[in-house]
Parts: sequence; C-alpha cells; structure tokens
Amino acid sequence: MQEEARFGVYGFPENFLTSSLAKKRYHIFAWLNEKNLQAIELEWTYGINMNQKRAQKYYEESITHAIKIILHAPKDIDFIHSSKRERSIHQLERAYRLAVQLHCHDVVVSLGSSVKMCSTEEIKQDLVTILQTLQQKYPDIRIHLEPAMRKSEFGNLIELLDIASRVDRVYPCMDLPRLHVWNGCNLIYPERIMQLFRQVEQRLGKKALSNLIVHICPIAYEGGKIYPKTFGELKLGQLSLFDSNVEYFPKASDYAKAILRLQITPTTISCTTGSVEVGAKRLRDSYFYQQPFVKK
Repeated sequence: MQEEARFGVYGFPENFLTSSLAKKRYHIFAWLNEKNLQAIELEWTYGINMNQKRAQKYYEESITHAIKIILHAPKDIDFIHSSKRERSIHQLERAYRLAVQLHCHDVVVSLGSSVKMCSTEEIKQDLVTILQTLQQKYPDIRIHLEPAMRKSEFGNLIELLDIASRVDRVYPCMDLPRLHVWNGCNLIYPERIMQLFRQVEQRLGKKALSNLIVHICPIAYEGGKIYPKTFGELKLGQLSLFDSNVEYFPKASDYAKAILRLQITPTTISCTTGSVEVGAKRLRDSYFYQQPFVKK
C-alpha cells in the first residue's frame, strides 16, 4: 500500500514525443519529474519488445526521478475466446517477466473484447486458474483487470471482483470512463465515484483501495463508443476554468473529492485526449487544492 497519492500519464505524451528528449525514450522519467508527476503506464499494443539492457536503464531512470512504472500487457490478449487463450497466456507471462526486469509491481491486463462465448462462471474459473498459477510464480506482481468496454462482453466490476477475491494480489483496474458507461453515465457526483470504491472495499478490504490503479478522463459516449475528452471541456466544445454542469464527466474535482473523503491513495493515470500530462496535472492540482477543505 502506498502512503501518498500518485498522478501520472498513460503512454508517452505527444509533447514529449515531439521534443528533443524523445530521441532517448528513457528521458521520459526526467520529463515527468520536471512536471511534478509520479507515474507512467507503459503500453504494448502487440507483443512485448524490450531487451534486458533497456529495461535496466528504464528502471534506473525511474528510481533517479522517483517515477512509478506500471506495465500494460499487450492489448491483443484475449482470454474470452478459447482459441486465443494459449497465446494470451504466453503474452501475459512475457509481461510478467518484463515487469520483473523493470522492478515494476503493477501490470494492467485487458481480458479481451469478444462477446461471451461461454458461461460467465466458466470464464471466471478459467481466469482464476490461469492467474493463480502465474501469481504463484511471480509473487511480487499485482494484476489489475480492466473492465470491458461493452455490456455484451465479460468484465463488469462485479465479475472482476469475483476473480480478485479468489486470487491474491489481483484487483480491478478502476477505469472510470468505462465504469461511467457501465453505470449508466452516472458518475456525475463524488458520492457516485465513492460508491464504486466502496464496492471494492466490501469484497477486498480497505487496504486494497490504495493498491488500485485508476484510469480517468472525461468522456463522450455516443453510438456505443467512448470518446476521451479534456478536463474542463464543455459539451459545446469550449474550455472552462470552473466546474460546470455542461462539462463532460467524470470530472477531476469530483474524483479528487472522492479519494480524499475515502482517505485512499491510489495511483491515478490520466487518459485524456491530446496532452495527457495536462490532464494528470489538473488531477494532481485538484487533489492538493481540495485536500485542506474536504471533510473526511
């Protein structure tokens, strides 16, 4: 359990990639430190490609600049279709091995974007068996299971909590844009965000809450698709310095109030459109601005 809340970015921000520092990707850690951010989630779309020397350099730079590394396993992993399961286990184990090389303790896993092909209980039991085997082999790794994007798919919060309650060091990844959709786009108050965390607490205990990885950005949900937005962006396409009922949800201020009231310190990853570091800084600033005033 970490003692302080951390705020960071998903992937390499565009503003970093267009800077001279991007010639050496490991400069990302110094770049984030300069912006007073504390975490990065490294993503792989297909496969894992990082040699041991490079992984060691990333680890050294992350320690020097006090940046927490989170690893996102390849997004082509699919545990729902049985025909893709063996390859997915292989991909996930490669992610575990890279996490060990990076001295990274947190791996985020997408379960697959397929419509359920067998019973929910079958899927859960298969995943429990797979994760128990890997967690025994890699005892320092925490796994964070991403919620599904659509209600026709396996992976709502209750299903993920069922798996997490059966396997040590497994948690749901609190992807608030997806959970916003799963909950009828109702994460429009701090209390509603708090309810989600309380669901986790009821199943996994209070200590689990500060081990969580949270993905957050405001979204538009149209035609069954999620469109990331920028904090403060209005539905009319403008920007506001102040909270407004016509902003996209979930909002940075509501999230900050929720975790302050619950007295929890998860790692919060900005997934906003455009400059993710700007979103991360807004989340961080909202948290520390409200810290003296929130009634716990």
